[in-house]
Parts: sequence; structure tokens; C-alpha cells
Amino acid sequence: MQAHKFLAFLILLLLNLHAQSQKWIIVEKDLDSVNFNPTQILITRDTVLFSATDTFAVFNKGDRYRIKENPYSKSVTFYDSLQLKSYRNRITKELYGLVIRSTPIKVRDTSNFDKSELEYVRYKGYKIRDIRLIKVDVLEGTINDTSVIAKSFAGKRANDVHLNTRDYVIFNNLAIKEGDLVDPLKLADNERILRNSPYIEDARIYISPVESDSNMVDLLVITKDKFSFGIGLNYNGLNNFSLFLYDKNFIGIGHEMRHYLIYRTGYNPQYGYAFRYSVNNIQNTFTSAQFDYENSWNRGFIGLKINKDFLTQQTKYGGGVNIYQIADTRTTSYGDSAIIVPFKTFNQDYWIGRAFPVGSNNGTTFNASIRFANANFINRPIVTKDSNYFYRDQRMVLTSFSLIQRKYYHSNLVFGFGITEDIPYGYKFNFMFGFEKDQFVNRPYFSGSITYGKHFNFPGYLQLNAEYGSFYTSDKAQEEVIKFRLLNIGNLHRLNRYSMRTFFDVDFQSGKNMSDPDSKAVINGRWTSLVSGLDKTELRGNQKTTVNFENVLFTPWYLLGFKFAISTYVDMGWVTRNKIVGKNTSFYASVGTSLRIKNESWIFETITLGFAYFVRAPEDSGRFGYILDGSDPHLSKNLNPGKPEIVNMDQSPRLFLD
Repeated sequence: MQAHKFLAFLILLLLNLHAQSQKWIIVEKDLDSVNFNPTQILITRDTVLFSATDTFAVFNKGDRYRIKENPYSKSVTFYDSLQLKSYRNRITKELYGLVIRSTPIKVRDTSNFDKSELEYVRYKGYKIRDIRLIKVDVLEGTINDTSVIAKSFAGKRANDVHLNTRDYVIFNNLAIKEGDLVDPLKLADNERILRNSPYIEDARIYISPVESDSNMVDLLVITKDKFSFGIGLNYNGLNNFSLFLYDKNFIGIGHEMRHYLIYRTGYNPQYGYAFRYSVNNIQNTFTSAQFDYENSWNRGFIGLKINKDFLTQQTKYGGGVNIYQIADTRTTSYGDSAIIVPFKTFNQDYWIGRAFPVGSNNGTTFNASIRFANANFINRPIVTKDSNYFYRDQRMVLTSFSLIQRKYYHSNLVFGFGITEDIPYGYKFNFMFGFEKDQFVNRPYFSGSITYGKHFNFPGYLQLNAEYGSFYTSDKAQEEVIKFRLLNIGNLHRLNRYSMRTFFDVDFQSGKNMSDPDSKAVINGRWTSLVSGLDKTELRGNQKTTVNFENVLFTPWYLLGFKFAISTYVDMGWVTRNKIVGKNTSFYASVGTSLRIKNESWIFETITLGFAYFVRAPEDSGRFGYILDGSDPHLSKNLNPGKPEIVNMDQSPRLFLD
């Protein structure tokens, strides 16, 4: 043991002697962060800090530090010895414990799943003296090191054009204030709320002890905006597309504005226009409002939506109002033929909910919500008891009761390319009943669901979801839907400068006695992203089972702020088109690869380009298909309470909009 201590002392002494030839860097800001990587060593007056990954440290004003090259950075054995759970021998284990310690430096590495509240637990009950805000450059800036500024011409010009979110807007999104006591769950939730804002790329909240008072702390809020305005395209071919201009942070006040130019060949007129204006958070109430307008050939829409979700465990009340009028057309099948049917309807949709805490600040709540929805058709085809179900005037009342425990892990390189991601864990048990009344029948409704998510050492993060819902008449169940889904997100594996994560997904869905013949289960996912080579009409049925395995390699490639990942996958699906499983069940399978491209400083979603080889596909399909997609991957289910919803099929004509 004495030899080990001497070796540790010798290494520390040599590092500090070398540091004497370098000037100390003195922190001038009240609170600042410094980034360092595995090729560097961070030295303070009493600490030598190594890291096996890119990370950062937070300093108080007046702190001193030095950064030097790590002479051991090329040694895999050395870095292995720094991982507490995989020490190679007793000497390196003791060396780590004797020389390297994290305090007083706060370090966060979220490459795997870390409970979001843990870093705040040690300060629980401390009084918040001051809250300070730091905003980093929208391009080339990083919340991991607030001293980094844009150096390229493009980065500087973009930052000059971008108008940062105003300070009061960010403070308006804080549910904490000076004088409050530190609540770890509340702080973690508030950090998540900031990140979920459509104009914020990433956000962190750090705690700094106050030296003059051991019972008080200061908070540092670091945010990075997204570049808020640009041009978007919804493309369905040269004869069917829409071009839109948007600003998701209008003059820095957090409001969103969109203008759409819509084009369709064969319609008169060929061009249409749509507009949207939304407010993300009204007067610190976390209530959002959205106004929509569209006027294009035979479609017209005008609507107003106001909504307040249960964003945190402390939110007591939620609710919303959605009032809109639609004039549109719908393709309706009659035997072997189909006709285009115009309709016009005025809809009203209201809900309100209350959350009651269960236990002592453990993130568990009991939620009760009720919803009233009403649809009145102004123009429609003739309806009967046995036909044109979609066009019936409807009134619906739904009441739901939920027991929910929800917390969040911090992670990254899951669906994003390096920003902090909030992955829910806990459970949600939901029971719902209600009734629907139309011109011909009154039908009670019942549904139940279970959602559970948790991270395990192996195989990683698991999320399980099961749902059942059905209307009932005197003689049978109607629109009976069963859903089951299992998702596995594997742990992150480092391969030098590359990182790799695997995904496994099983999805089952079944529908019986559907009132509308267009309600279908669909083999979706990547199959719907294929723009050529596949006959998608055969992917729909009364029942489906899909199995997907995907491996994503996150690369170190970087070009003008864009990051890249390579995906390889195997997809399998079974679809049944009648009531008897096996009598008319088709099996399809494909393998493929794709390139994902993302610049997280821009509002644009992930661009995916790739191709697929069809091992087995519908008859009129080719052997190869091409993938083009412009959406971000995400978890299909969360643990949030909200508006009571009917359990629907993948493809389900919906009279009431979200």
C-alpha cells in the first residue's frame, strides 16, 4: 500500500511541477464552465482530473485551473483503469482513488442513463440565493464550455442574424425563483421544460454553493438557442408539395409563426395558403395557445387551441379547449369503387384534469380528467345506421383515472446527436370510461392501459406498453382495439471516436368490428419512409405484428454543424386482412442501411437517406426501395397524464383533432 501511495504522490508531484511552467487561468465570471477531453488533464490547486469521455467542469469566480496534454491518452489500459466498474488491477484502482476526485468540480456525463435528479440531491433543502443566466452562441457555441464562441465566418454571421431568446422568456419558463428551497425533482423537471421548448437546443441548470453561507446556493442556467427561422418542405412529388417559411422564436419572445404555400396539380386553384401562430408559454402559466388558418381549393380550416399539460409532478391542474371548423373532402369506398365526398363540420373539444400527489415527493400522482367533445356537420352525405359512420353528428364524454410515477433519465446519442435527452422511467396505469352519442345509437366506452419504463444494466432501457379499448352495444363489442409494444434501447458502446447503440422493437395491434372500414393496422416505421419500390396498399389490415432490429453508429464526422450517423436494420412484419389469423396473413421483410444527418442548432428535423432490399414484399413491389425521411425519431409513449383519448388503430379516420 505504501508503494502505491508513493506512486500516486510521484505522479501528482510531476504533474504539478510541469504545471508551474504554465500560467494559471483565473475564472472572472461568477460561474463558468470549461470543456476538456480524454487527451487533456484538468489541474486545480488540489485536484488532477482525468476523463475517459468529452466532459466539462464548472468553476466559481476566482477559481484557478490549468489544462495540459494527457501523456496517457493513447493508453487503453490507463483509461480502462479510470472506470470504477472495470478496474484491471489493484494498483490502478488505488491510484484513481488517491489522486483523482471530483469535488469541488461538478462534472456531468450523460452518455448512458443517469437519473436526472441525482446531481441535485446533495443540495436538497438549501435556499436559493441567486439565479443567473448564460446564453451561448447558437452556432458553434456549446453549453459544455461557455467560453467557446463562433470562429468561422458562417458561424459569426449566423449568430449576428439570430436574435437570442429574451431573458424574461427564459425566466418565464422557470418554475423556481430566488428564495425557494432546492427540490431535486423540481429542478430536474425545470431543466427538462427548458430543453423541450421548441426554440431551445439544450439547457443545463447547475448549483454552486455560497461560500459565505453554508445553507445557501446559487443557480446557473445555461441555454443554447436553435436557429429559429428558415424554409421547410413537405414533399409528396412535383405535383403535390407545400413550401413554408417559419420563425419558431419570433423576435426572441418564444412565439412561433408559419406561412405555407401549398401546390397541387389538377386542382382549381392549384395554389393554397395556410398560416399558424402559436404561443408556447403564457405568463408563466405553462399554457400554450395556437391559431390555424388554411384556404386551398376545396379545403378550408380555421381553429383556436388553448392547452395546459401536466408538465411536472407539481402541476395541479391541466386542461384545454380546441374549437375549429373544417371544410374538406374524404375518399369513401363503395364496394370496388371510391368517390370523393365533400364535408364541412364545426367541432368543439374541452378537457380538464386534476393531479393529486401520492406519497412524499416521490414523483407519484393520481390524476383524474374529463373530456367533452361535440361535432356538428354542416355539409355531408346521407347517413344511415349502417353507412357513413364518419359523417354522423357526435357527442362524446370520456373520464380517465391514472396512477403515475414519472421521472427522467439524462442521456444522449439516443435519438439525438449529442444534446441532452430526457428519457422517462416509471409507470402509468390508466383506466377510462365514457360514452358516445350519435343520431342512431348511444355506446358506452371502456379502455385500460399500462406503460412501464426502466433502465437495466442489461439489456439497457426497456419500455412496455399495453392498451385495450372498445365501445359496447347490447349485442357485441365494437371498435375493439388491442395494442402491445416492447421497445429496447441498448447501452452506448464507445469505439474510439465512434459510438454505437442498438434498438429492438416489437409492435402488435389488432382491431375487430371497426365501424369505419378505413380503420386499419399498418406495417409502418421505415416502410412508410420508402419513397419508391414498394406497394404500400398491401401493408394494411385488421391485425399486424412488426419486429425491428436496428444498429446506429454515431460518427465523429462534422461538416458546417451537421453531424452524421449510420443505421443498419432488419424489419419484419406480418399483416392479416380478415378476421381469421393465418388464413390471409402475409409476411414481409427487408434489410437496409441509411445515413442520418442532423444539425441540432437548426429547427430542421433529422434528414434520413438510404435504401432497402426487400427479402419479401407485396407482389407489385420491386427488389429495392429508397428511403427519404425528414422527421426526428422519438419514443412512441411517455408517462404524462393528459386529455382522455380513444385507443385508435394506426390508420384511423379521426373526427376530433388533437
